[in-house]
Amino acid sequence: MSNQLSSLAKPVEAAGGESYLDQRGVSYPWLTGRLHEAIISAIYQVASAGDFGVLATRLGIEELRELLLRSQDQQALPRPSAHRPARSNYDRFQVARIAPAELFDRDAELASFCATPATNSFALWQAPAWAGKSALLSWFVLHPPADAEVVSFFITARYKGQNDRSAFIDNVLPQLAQLLGEPMPMFTESTGEIMFLDLLSRAADRCTRQDKQLILVVDGLDEDRGVTTDPYAYSISALLPSRVPDGLKVIASSRPQPPIPPDVPEDHPLRQPGIVRLLDISPHAAVRRADMTREIKRPLACSRSSSSP
Repeated sequence: MSNQLSSLAKPVEAAGGESYLDQRGVSYPWLTGRLHEAIISAIYQVASAGDFGVLATRLGIEELRELLLRSQDQQALPRPSAHRPARSNYDRFQVARIAPAELFDRDAELASFCATPATNSFALWQAPAWAGKSALLSWFVLHPPADAEVVSFFITARYKGQNDRSAFIDNVLPQLAQLLGEPMPMFTESTGEIMFLDLLSRAADRCTRQDKQLILVVDGLDEDRGVTTDPYAYSISALLPSRVPDGLKVIASSRPQPPIPPDVPEDHPLRQPGIVRLLDISPHAAVRRADMTREIKRPLACSRSSSSP
């Protein structure tokens, strides 16, 4: 690395000091420091404290090896914040437009989300359409308990590109990375699932060490295009972990039909009847449905009236 950085310095020296890089607003010492920080951060993420020196040596980064060995207490290295992370863009924009302005008469259900015994790490809330499932779960995501971190995805055809496996990965990975204090990882269609399981496991471990619980909320399993299209499609349900890491709870919702997708393994928690919770239909959701139905019918009635002789 020293030789590579020295090669960057040659045009600087030829121009007399740092004038060449200064024209771009970047100086050589500043660039060197940023490169050091980036590589130290990468090493911190992939190696345990005892492996820092060995890994740095194998990478041929002698300067960083010396720096890391001098920093035995690792205080110079980036560490995840102990405070609640800033709300993700998914929460701020997507969940916020799904959530109701107020939630009525759901205190018992909200309390049960975190009161479920730790041995039961999956909960599948079932109810027919317009029962208030999305309203309940979106409210919970935006108003989580103090001892919980929530990552979520709302499967819906109401908004473009929000109802398949790819959309789940695209939206959940940034939330997990933000929770871990890491940059958004690069992934492909074939690596996204493994990346999701890795980040999910590490986020659950981080929450456990902070005496918190990680909750993954997935609303609308019945609206997954992987269930309703061709037989070679793959479902979001099958992405959910078969072996739930310690510190993680999964809360999902669905209509009673369709059944669990065929690509979900037989031993998956979603196939255990004991995880099903029946959600009572909210009268407030019924009122909302009636209001929307009237809004849809009103233009049709006006059209018929104007076309009549």
